[in-house]
Amino acid sequence: MHATRVLVIDISRHLSKEQKIIIGHLTYSASKLWNVANYSVVNKEVKLFDLEKELKHNFWYKNLHSQSAQAVIQKLRVAWLNFFKQHTKRPRFQPKDGQFLARWKKDGIRVIGNKLRLSLSKQTREYLENVHGIEFRYLWLELSKTSALGAVQEVEIVTKKIYGYWRYFLQYCIP
Repeated sequence: MHATRVLVIDISRHLSKEQKIIIGHLTYSASKLWNVANYSVVNKEVKLFDLEKELKHNFWYKNLHSQSAQAVIQKLRVAWLNFFKQHTKRPRFQPKDGQFLARWKKDGIRVIGNKLRLSLSKQTREYLENVHGIEFRYLWLELSKTSALGAVQEVEIVTKKIYGYWRYFLQYCIP
């Protein structure tokens, strides 16, 4: 049995303007996808286990890397299953200006030196270029020398609003 370590780093201070725009866009898109999927379940438009298939062509789904979009829907599915088992309350909608975690698994991640490369969807790349003039194929994040250890299995960018400002935390799992 292998132990998995989860490292959490506050990356808010070390982000460039472009990186903040990209992360803001991704976490906002994840929030909107949560709301669209949740609305579909609440109004019985889509069955819980058909969400991924039905929303695959949704605007917010396509804004995220495929693994990120799948992670949002899986998290919502777990929340609904816990509600049905009466473990929790019904999943709520995210606020209109909300931010939700963005997640990547192995296929969307590369560690090159002390930099982390996260894949972006085609739709997001086009949006960033057309609206913000940002021509990035990937989101690059620099890791400190002490935190760049081993093969990264999963990465999450988690947002928290602290004293009215969005803070970004990088969580990653290594074996």
